[in-house]
Amino acid sequence: MLKGNVFILLIIFSCSIYSQSIQRKKQTVTSEYSKPNIKIGHFTTIPNEIDGGSCCFYSSIQDKKKGIYVCVNDMASIAYLVINGKMERFTLINVDKDKIYNYRSKQYLLKVIVEKKKDTDYESYAIEGNIIVSCLNRKVELTFIGDCAL
Repeated sequence: MLKGNVFILLIIFSCSIYSQSIQRKKQTVTSEYSKPNIKIGHFTTIPNEIDGGSCCFYSSIQDKKKGIYVCVNDMASIAYLVINGKMERFTLINVDKDKIYNYRSKQYLLKVIVEKKKDTDYESYAIEGNIIVSCLNRKVELTFIGDCAL
């Protein structure tokens, strides 16, 4: 009888260890194939490559007053945005009806949609719209206000 109880306990113990092993393998596989989150950051210094005419984008009026950017571009072919704590450089792919600007970096796609545009001074204007950053079926969208000047 004692041998039978020991045998049953041994089987239960083995099954428990096997079950834990399977759970760890499932967690490892899930984390290996999980898609990264996209977190848009802010910055206060415009990259040196932005020289001359540019557009500066802000998350809010308060950020604009403090000089805290969410995105900047050179009004031509490049844009910068902080994603997951890293400054990303984007290259313009195409422009649709002078309203939708599509950019690409090594890892992300960036779409800048200009909803409103208003002249503010000679060769400068204010804009409002949306920024969409996407990667591997993940997408983050935020609204912006901005200023462009030549």
